[in-house]
Amino acid sequence: MAQTLPRSEPSFSSRSCRASANVGMRRLASLARGALPRRAATAARGGDRGHRGGSARWTIPGRSSSSSSIVAEFTSGGSPPSSNGGGAAGHGQHRNAARASGVDPRSASFASRAAAEAPSRRRTAPAAIEELGPPADAAAVAAAPPPPPPGPRQNAKPTAIVGETLTGEVKRITFHNPDNHYTVARLAVCKDDVAALPIGATAVTKGGRGAKYQKRKTKKDAGGAGGAKEAVITITGYIPNVAEGLNLRLTGDWRDDEKWGTQFVLNASPEELAPPTDEPAMLRYLSGGALPGCGKVTAERLVTHFGARTFEVLDSPDATRELTRCPGVGAKTAEKLKKNWDVTRGRRGATAFLEEHGVYPALAQRVAAKYGANTEEEVKKDPFEALYMLRGATFHRADALAARLGKSADDPARLAAAMLQVLNVNASSEGHVYLHWREMRDGVARLLGPKQAAGLQKGALVAAADELLAKKRINRIVAPAKGADEAASASDDEHDASWARYGVFAAVLYDAEAHVAKDIARRLKMQKRAPDVPRVRRWLKAAAEREGWRLLSPAQEAFLDLALREPISVLTGGPGTGKTFAVHIAVRLWRAMGRKVLMCAPTGRAAQRLAEIASAGRSMSSPVQSSTIHRLLEQRAGKRGGAGEEDDDPSDALEFAWKGKFARCKASPLDADVVVVDESSMLDLPLCAALLDAVKPDAQVVFVGDADQLPSVGPGSVLRDVLQSRAVPAVQLSEVFRQAEQSGIIRAAHSMNAGRIPEVPTRRWDDATRTIVGPGPGGGGGSSSNANQSGPLSYQTETWEGADCVWVTVPEDGENAYEGALAALFDGALPALDGLNPTTDLQVLTPFRRGVASTSQLNVFLQERLNPPSDGRLETKAGEITFREGDRVLQQRNDYVKEVFNGDLGTVDAVNGDGSVRVVFGGAAAAAALVPAREVTYSRSELRDLLPAWALTVHKAQGSEYKAVVLCLAENHRPLLRRELVYTAASRAKEVLVILSPERALRTAVQTVGNNSRNTSLARRLSPHGRRAPSCPSEAAIAAAGEVKAKREAAAAAAAAGRPRTGDVDVA
Repeated sequence: MAQTLPRSEPSFSSRSCRASANVGMRRLASLARGALPRRAATAARGGDRGHRGGSARWTIPGRSSSSSSIVAEFTSGGSPPSSNGGGAAGHGQHRNAARASGVDPRSASFASRAAAEAPSRRRTAPAAIEELGPPADAAAVAAAPPPPPPGPRQNAKPTAIVGETLTGEVKRITFHNPDNHYTVARLAVCKDDVAALPIGATAVTKGGRGAKYQKRKTKKDAGGAGGAKEAVITITGYIPNVAEGLNLRLTGDWRDDEKWGTQFVLNASPEELAPPTDEPAMLRYLSGGALPGCGKVTAERLVTHFGARTFEVLDSPDATRELTRCPGVGAKTAEKLKKNWDVTRGRRGATAFLEEHGVYPALAQRVAAKYGANTEEEVKKDPFEALYMLRGATFHRADALAARLGKSADDPARLAAAMLQVLNVNASSEGHVYLHWREMRDGVARLLGPKQAAGLQKGALVAAADELLAKKRINRIVAPAKGADEAASASDDEHDASWARYGVFAAVLYDAEAHVAKDIARRLKMQKRAPDVPRVRRWLKAAAEREGWRLLSPAQEAFLDLALREPISVLTGGPGTGKTFAVHIAVRLWRAMGRKVLMCAPTGRAAQRLAEIASAGRSMSSPVQSSTIHRLLEQRAGKRGGAGEEDDDPSDALEFAWKGKFARCKASPLDADVVVVDESSMLDLPLCAALLDAVKPDAQVVFVGDADQLPSVGPGSVLRDVLQSRAVPAVQLSEVFRQAEQSGIIRAAHSMNAGRIPEVPTRRWDDATRTIVGPGPGGGGGSSSNANQSGPLSYQTETWEGADCVWVTVPEDGENAYEGALAALFDGALPALDGLNPTTDLQVLTPFRRGVASTSQLNVFLQERLNPPSDGRLETKAGEITFREGDRVLQQRNDYVKEVFNGDLGTVDAVNGDGSVRVVFGGAAAAAALVPAREVTYSRSELRDLLPAWALTVHKAQGSEYKAVVLCLAENHRPLLRRELVYTAASRAKEVLVILSPERALRTAVQTVGNNSRNTSLARRLSPHGRRAPSCPSEAAIAAAGEVKAKREAAAAAAAAGRPRTGDVDVA
């Protein structure tokens, strides 16, 4: 009878292919002999594996086709399923066919469905492959009725966790993570289950690459014959309170690993069976860690004294008194043993209870760890309260648990949890620190759905808000009305009147904003320093003569005056205005005065640039310390999930927590006299609160950034609020220096920031000839005029060959035009790119991650073009993403164990046989920045932390600089096409900037002022501390700088004889 196998995952290297072939051929041979291991696909990990391609018949030599042919889904080069576990259409046909034949592949054990489905490992090399047509029952499958819709919320049932079941005793714990309970252990399988073990399950690896096995059992042993050695297998999964000697019932699936061999992978927390009854097993159980505080000596005393009654004594209410009768056990020891016994037993029962109600294992273990034996009682009483502020406990998970416990849809606790969810979602997605009451009310209505929202009683939301306010889960302040109809719409319901005037904060964000405002206000009141101005001027003059500096502009001198005097100050300005040079001089002045300087930035790339700024390419015996803010503050490694956990939720309230998150804080401040924060526009509110909390009260703080760039990803708008308040001494650098004015990149960036189409050489992509041709649309071949003019664009003739900033127009419907234009650029269409290595020097930027001209589309093309597959270049696959040796990758979240952080760029150095990847972060860039390169290894499950980086979103690139940048814009990017985005992208380029965009897309982006208005109150909190009179000579210097700038512009205008040019752009 034909057997159907799901498609195996493609191999990632020639070495791993050989190793997997050995495992696969042994398994195929065992299938041919009829030794079918029990196996069931697990719904907990997203269902059966998906696959692509047609069917093929695998024939094993020496066997008849009727007995040994195995029908397998076969494809060469197919991709594994996506992370959500969805399969392809072909697999869905087999799954429906199995259901139509009466076999449910989601719930039936392997023994009952062996005739319909058999296991498969990685693709092997069969002796013969015979192509088959589509399944014969395709018509029946197509006619099968759709599954019934899910029931109402109150009747929701947890998804059944299915898979093979084994029982046995834990013999040895190889690895256990106490934070998330991930465990690797050896299990002695009970005799009743030994016969069902697959061949190779009890093998052990002998090290080295590939699965090199040493058999521990013979075929006779596998059958469970008397006198056989016990069958010991490797198990992996999340096992809370694991201990040697535990008797467990496990549910999971078998998996072959190229390096570690065959493993039983759990898909649910194990069920602890009755404790052992014989004394040797009791001794192993108690001394193996099942009872914390009970070592081998104490365990021997208990078992020797109580014998088979040991567990009965521990379970009894008066166990403390009974235990003291044992020789060597005192009253304190007895009390501790009884307490630990009850806690561990309660946690295991609680975890089982939660998983029965659909809570995934890692979260169930956190809840059980918090409440212990009282978990079931607390969860039944109020599931929302029980799961509050636990990692991974989102509203939807708590709501699903409440529904399974029979809680009503209008439960006040549910409304309160919905309000917190709305606050967290808006903070993470929109950057709002608070919401107006009307926004809160509308957000809750959308979250609950129109039907449930309409059925709420009058005043229910107000009552929930009052309860949250009393518990200090939220806070509120009087907020300015957001629109003319705000008060009217909020007062439609008389019950809303008490909240209509307020903005509602999540407590953690309210505390962060209040702390930032209080700290800045305190620093503003500090006594200002009085530098020796004549001595500073002599030092500047001598350094300028010795090193060939140009003279500082008046505005730069004003910043130096602020930096030496003020406890807190701000430097802001666009590209080419001299921020980097001014900061470099300030750092050298501080160090010459004997002050210790620390420099930090929100991202790793920006921190590397800081090291370059401080050193200016000079060799320094004691270089200035520069790092990311997270690394500087020494964030404690949180109890985050391990591989495969479902903890990554950007709306998790824990993401905004800052108190107690870092080792550096008020109690253990940074050892620095001056702290410089670069790229401050990327600084979000919680991180700013943590940073200021760690800076010594008498230390200076300097924020440096460009307020016109994109705001922070996290909540808040710190730099803009500080500038808007006019409370903190600040200097704006607006003068573009003569050397920078010669750069078309600088002129283009300032033109776009002023709302004008940049005056750059323009050509177009021709789909017919598949080349970049000139002139651009509208005649001429030059730069576009002011975009604010009506009518078609006009162009002026300029030199394409000598330009460092160009614009290539593409058709609005040309999905493949971007790839073609990029290929033409790589082939030499733009002379400015000659001499640059596109693999290391060029970065493609785009607003979107999906769709036309997105990172997902462009990364595939760029990888094939710049790092194509080859025989000597190994690769592996994670979901839909291929990682190949030589690929450029980006870390997309902070990992405090590996010490790599969001935004760090690296290169794949090696792909190992077990699917792990070694990445080198830093490399040449790090060497230039005096930062050593670091090698970091990622397991296959950890590859979700990496993204391909041949093409990046503009948000991910903020804070970085590249020699060449290609900015791709399309019409379908319209939701993000705004001035701040293209200005930020243009300012990332140092030597060459290429814009690939339809005319209308670029015009839309330049003329659209982004809706970056965020609900914050930091500026209003700081406004009362604003200066009413000049506090230092910088005021006069800034005024003088304005006069000089005006005179220079007038002279330039006269020299140009009326020709329009890009002027200086003040920071808004």
